[in-house]
Amino acid sequence: MKNPLQLQKNLKSNKFNKHPIIFVPYNNEKLVLKQILKQLADCEDIMILVRNKKDIYKYIDNEFRYANNTLVFKDKNLKCLTVHKSKGLEARYVIILNCNDEILGFPNKIENNILIDKLNPNNEIKYAEERRLFYVAITRCKEQTYLLYKKNNPSIFIKELKRIVKKINF
Repeated sequence: MKNPLQLQKNLKSNKFNKHPIIFVPYNNEKLVLKQILKQLADCEDIMILVRNKKDIYKYIDNEFRYANNTLVFKDKNLKCLTVHKSKGLEARYVIILNCNDEILGFPNKIENNILIDKLNPNNEIKYAEERRLFYVAITRCKEQTYLLYKKNNPSIFIKELKRIVKKINF
């Protein structure tokens, strides 16, 4: 709803979850993903989402195998997709990686070509397309979304969402 050019929507859900968003600040990328996956060890319905395909490599080590959008950890197969590929899909738990304030974080800060910006009616809204994509990512879960970000470097989306969640007071 940050985009004044967007149609205003009154969103409602028949589901209620007291803690639908879990903010996960970390110091160690490889350790944090393992910790979450160990907590969710009994669950088979987990999807890991990345903004950029290469993001997953920051979070995995030799305890993981990754190929063809599948991440294997402790003999468990997990869907690992870019947010673009996840559209229309859902999982009980969703883990979104790299929500950091970096060039290739989420939002991605790579500048568009000036011609593309001139053709885009939303170009006055900072990160309009990235914001839409982030919305797609956080709405893929049936139960909870885990947002992973460096402890001292949360993205603008994490900061905004924390303010919203605090206001709603889950």
